[in-house]
Amino acid sequence: ASGDVITLAGYVKDDKGYSRDSVYLLVYKKDKGDSITISEDINLKIEELKNDNKLAAGIDIVTVYDGAPTVEIQIEDLIQNGFIGLILILVVLLFFINIRAAIVVSLILPLAFLITLFVLFVMGWTINILTLFGMILTLGILVDNAIVITEGMLYELEKGATRRQAALTTIKKLGA
Repeated sequence: ASGDVITLAGYVKDDKGYSRDSVYLLVYKKDKGDSITISEDINLKIEELKNDNKLAAGIDIVTVYDGAPTVEIQIEDLIQNGFIGLILILVVLLFFINIRAAIVVSLILPLAFLITLFVLFVMGWTINILTLFGMILTLGILVDNAIVITEGMLYELEKGATRRQAALTTIKKLGA
């Protein structure tokens, strides 16, 4: 992961807490770097230094900020929200519309996220706070639109439209 980081170092000489006579090392992720992998690599190296007694007596290594746990929590939240959204869609469509629509929509949402992850991978982008926020926001929009469009299409089908006509009319009416 060393090619994924930018490292800055310096020395502080004052009497405030941890900064008293300390050396600091700032590690920043490059655009294409993976925050979680970089954090894990650095933490392993710190543990290795501590376990191999390579630090002089009285010297300690303190991690002041690590952004990787935040990214991990957001990934977990995205997965959890995705499952909850999927279940809500299934329940709403199953009880208020029909089972076929529920199954189709419940298959489309995970497919949309898999395609998104594939596109991120192909383009060389990483999952970071911005992409996670975008995916969470998109999840809400997809859930809402899936229910509204499905309901609109079923309304058009009940009026006697063909499937194609129902889809086109619904999309046209909703401005999508």
